[in-house]
Amino acid sequence: MRGRRLIQVVAAVGLLSCLAACGASAHPGTAVRANAIPTLGSARYASYLNPGRGLRTGFGEVAPSIIDANGGDESSVRHAHWQGWGHNQALGKGEGYTHGGPGVRPGFGVPAQLRATDLGRCPDGAYAYRQLWVRQFVKREWTSWGQWPEGTELGLRLQLC
Repeated sequence: MRGRRLIQVVAAVGLLSCLAACGASAHPGTAVRANAIPTLGSARYASYLNPGRGLRTGFGEVAPSIIDANGGDESSVRHAHWQGWGHNQALGKGEGYTHGGPGVRPGFGVPAQLRATDLGRCPDGAYAYRQLWVRQFVKREWTSWGQWPEGTELGLRLQLC
């Protein structure tokens, strides 16, 4: 009797180990493989932003070097380089756009910082950073962090899904 109980325990431990190694979850369809690499939002979100135009937005991509929220220069960051991609928060640096002003020429070249957060699953199953925050160095100081795309002034917590 004792030998049979030992076999049952060993079998249960083996089964649990196998399930953990295979990425099983208590919620089917939500398991994240240990080696899964997240994207910035989902490809579905990119197609929502850019229906049929074929423009590269950076959304749905791993550590994108270009991020474009709506096809206009003022909503773009170029030459982005990321640190900590795959961790709870990824930080990026790149070049933003300015309209110019007294003593400032319009164009790219404004230092921009990015912060990708809210790592998890989108409704379409994409494993992604679901929030993006950005700030720029304008007129010799950093602007405050703002959610991108904008929506926080409306009290919205937008997700890139």
